[in-house]
Amino acid sequence: MLRNRAGMVALALTLMAEVAGAALVYVLFPVADPPLPPGPYPAVFTLADAINLDRNNLPSLHVALTLATWLALRPHLGPYRAPVAVWAGLICLSTLFTHQHDLASAGAGAVLAGAGHLTLLPLFTRWWAARRG
Repeated sequence: MLRNRAGMVALALTLMAEVAGAALVYVLFPVADPPLPPGPYPAVFTLADAINLDRNNLPSLHVALTLATWLALRPHLGPYRAPVAVWAGLICLSTLFTHQHDLASAGAGAVLAGAGHLTLLPLFTRWWAARRG
């Protein structure tokens, strides 16, 4: 979807910076993990809980990375803009409906995505363009 290498590099660097920023928050302000949700698939959540890291709840990286990617791709999606927006929205909502994040951590993920899109993405795009001459 991104038509040039500068856009791809800028998005990749932005996503990496968001992960690094979230990791810093996880270390400085650990938040207790949510309990496993009730439902028909407890083994799936138990496996997912065994794989993921402890105390990395706020901000939600599922929300941050999904929205950051959608924001970067949005201008290039053309007729697929609405379906991809719905897909991104469903990913974000799934973090709430599976009780793996609360509204605060999903909101913090959205803020992280917006901040990355408004500040880091343009910065990395200009940096890559200047580097390539």
